[in-house]
This record gives sequence, C-alpha cells and structure tokens, in this order.
Amino acid sequence: MDIIYVKNINSEDIVLCGAMDKSIIIPIASQDYHFGIRFKPSILSFLLNQSCDKFTNKIISIREVSGSIFKQLNFEETHEKLKIKKLNFIFEKLFIDIQINQSISSCINKITASKGTILIRELVNESSLNHKQIERTFLWYVGFSPKKFARIIRFFNAHKSLIQNGIGNLTNTAYELGYTDQPHFNKDYKTFTQMSPTDKKMSIFYNTNK
Repeated sequence: MDIIYVKNINSEDIVLCGAMDKSIIIPIASQDYHFGIRFKPSILSFLLNQSCDKFTNKIISIREVSGSIFKQLNFEETHEKLKIKKLNFIFEKLFIDIQINQSISSCINKITASKGTILIRELVNESSLNHKQIERTFLWYVGFSPKKFARIIRFFNAHKSLIQNGIGNLTNTAYELGYTDQPHFNKDYKTFTQMSPTDKKMSIFYNTNK
C-alpha cells in the first residue's frame, strides 16, 4: 500500500493506494507532481486500524480514511530532501506506540523469503494460527488472501528475474519459481501486467527490441 501526494493544475490531494492485484495506468502530465511513500505489507493497517481489504484495488483520498493523519501529512514543502526528513519524523511519531502482529509479520517474511513458492499448509504448520485464522488475518492486514499474496510475490520475483537476465530462458525462470510450465507463467504474467512477457512493450525492461 502507498500514500501518494498528487498535484496538478486542477487539484491537489493526498491519496491512499490500496494493495493491487492488477496493473493500472495513471496518466501523468509533464507539469504534474507526484510524490509517493511505499509501505511494507501490513504496516499501514496498524496505523489506520482498519481492514486493508476495504482498500484493495482502490485509490482513495487519505482524508476519507483518516482526517487526523491527513492533517499531519498535509504540509507544504517543495524541497524533496526536507519533505522526506519531515515525513520520516511524522511517521516515527505515528508508529512509536504501535504493536506489530508478530504472527502476520512472520508469515509475510516466510512468503517473501521463499519468493512466493511456500505452500499455505507450510505456513499453517509453522505458525500459531490455523488456516482460517491466517486467511482472516491476511485479509485484514495485507488486503489479500495468503495464497494471492504469495502469487503476487512469485510474479514479482519472476518479473525481476526477467529484467536482470532477459527473456532468453523463460521456461527455466518459470520452473525455478514453481510454475508448472511456461503457459502457466505466461497466464500469471498477463493477469498482473495485461501483457505477455514477450510483448514488444516489455522490451524497454528486457532490452529485447534493440
């Protein structure tokens, strides 16, 4: 989840961008100003004290979510380094008394460390939570089920691998990350990016269209 400062000719706002399981295109004109803050999974739910699945695949003004947080974040500062310094100070104060749910943090870390390949039953076996509790906890703190979150993490690592290594060996990349075959990988890739990994538009990442 992200908090984004948006400023253009017609309007100015601070928006909350919920967890996304699909890509979206947001037009940005040359004179527009965007400044974003990305939070690790589950962190904003502790601050907002609201279920993250309410915001999944949504972009909403932060003032509609929490007027008090909007007031603290709504300050004028054009110098980016000073803005970052002030935001760090604000969030350090906001998070100082928040208790992190260690069970969900542990599950998130295990999914991330496995690059999304860990099975949900393994999480249950290694956690103090049962299957239904993990499902409910993930929806509240992350905005997705653990299965979908793992799927997104796996896709992210596949995408990262293609950026680093190119598309020369898609099949190996697919197998290394637990996909049953390349078509399975291609289907996931298209779901999240609306493009296939061999699409010409992706050549800007993979240098395949020189």
